[in-house]
Amino acid sequence: MKKSLIVFCLMCIACVSAQGWAGVNWQTDYASAMNQAASTGKPVILFFTGSDWCGWCSKLDSEVLETDEFARLVGDKFIFVKVDFPLYKPQDPQLTAANKALQEKYDVRGFPALIIVDKTGRQIGVTGYRAGGPKLYADHLLEKTDLFSSLN
Repeated sequence: MKKSLIVFCLMCIACVSAQGWAGVNWQTDYASAMNQAASTGKPVILFFTGSDWCGWCSKLDSEVLETDEFARLVGDKFIFVKVDFPLYKPQDPQLTAANKALQEKYDVRGFPALIIVDKTGRQIGVTGYRAGGPKLYADHLLEKTDLFSSLN
């Protein structure tokens, strides 16, 4: 019985590893993300969050951003950058400084904030927490980029 349970657990781990974890591929390096955007033409989503203290940030993360459905709907349409401002988790001082510079550059005054920028770093749109789940949120982000594209 014990051996069967161990085999079952290993099979579950293998399946999860093969499929990947829920959510999109979040980066923390803005410059690298902008290089990717320049080469792919994809817009960039900057998620300004306080991961260990902001309740609405955690709610947006768990209800939308880290779900399989959201990843399936828009995971290949954007480049994702998490710009985190933790209070209790240690963070590399260089990353803290870079995040602060981004906060100032895009005039972010509250969390959560999602700033959508084009491949040159020009702001396309801004949003925050919205109820409704992954599908409605994905549609909302796509509407912002479609509107920007139609005006330019």
